[in-house]
Amino acid sequence: MSARKKKLNLVGQKALFTVRQYFPGVTSVADATKGAEIEVTKADSNDSVQLDHSRCALAVACKRKFQADGVLVGTTTCYVIHGHRAIRFKLLESTSREIVSFDRHAGFFAGSYALRAPTPTEQLGAKGTGKTQNYSGFKKPKFRHVTGGIRTILGHKTETETAA
Repeated sequence: MSARKKKLNLVGQKALFTVRQYFPGVTSVADATKGAEIEVTKADSNDSVQLDHSRCALAVACKRKFQADGVLVGTTTCYVIHGHRAIRFKLLESTSREIVSFDRHAGFFAGSYALRAPTPTEQLGAKGTGKTQNYSGFKKPKFRHVTGGIRTILGHKTETETAA
């Protein structure tokens, strides 16, 4: 297999692996081409489970709106599953805050929430900027803040998995 074909086959593999942890039958992941508006009702909030990617209030509302087989909602990304295919959306910052609030047992406010299509730099297979070094030539230290009391990041190991 040529290097070009191999590279094309690797596009979206991490996203596919993440989705397959929850929905093993999914065979492909694609980026959404346009955004969507989701109406979360009080009934969606009542039928939801905190700290659960596939049964939170936004997931219940997305499943109803898209008539989907399943939905995965992280803090920044949403996957809508139709059969063997997943469509990837990005969440607005305001929606992410509402998810954090919901996971911390404050409820999910009923209203309209927007899912947006990934920008060209956020799309599957997009190349990064490559700016990993500062002016002195040393790699920048990566700081990662981990917020407690909310669902795990989709595709990342939890603290209990890494301790075992």
